[in-house]
Formats: sequence, structure tokens, C-alpha cells
Amino acid sequence: MNFNWSDEEQGWVLAAFFYGYLLTQIPGGWLSTYFGGKWVFGLGIFVTVILTLITPLVARINVWCLVAVRVMEGIGEVRTIFIQFVVTMITKLDIQ
Repeated sequence: MNFNWSDEEQGWVLAAFFYGYLLTQIPGGWLSTYFGGKWVFGLGIFVTVILTLITPLVARINVWCLVAVRVMEGIGEVRTIFIQFVVTMITKLDIQ
């Protein structure tokens, strides 16, 4: 399917993911420390999968709806804060 989006609209679609991703860097580390890395990691995967599955449907509705979904996908990528995840999990190990 060919979308008749302007260059500016295409730029918004491409940048939207990174805006959402940027918003979750510090909160993601806090959430991982507070709730545990496995929950943040698992929820992030779940949210991203669901939003990725509906992306083609949303793209047919409106470009700005797609931008909103892409921002939410970026927010769902909080799980990629891998270093904080690893640090949180290591600190919970009981190594004697």
C-alpha cells in the first residue's frame, strides 16, 4: 500500500519512536529498581509486541495516529535499558 505522506510527515513517523524511547531512560531505571527488572522487561516486550502488531492497521487510519503508536512503542522499549536491568538482577543475587 502506498501512503501519500509528505516528507515532513514521514519524518515525524520515523522520529516518533525515538521521542518515546528518550522519555523512558531515567524512569525505566527507576521502575526496574522499584518493581524488579523481570517485570519491566516483560511488560516492555508485551507492550511493544501488541503495538507493533497493530501498526499496519493504524497506518491506514491516519498518519498522526501512527505517530502516537510509534511514540508508545518507544515508551515500551523501556526494557532495553539492559545495563540497569542487569545491575538490578545482580544486586538481588545472594552470592556468599
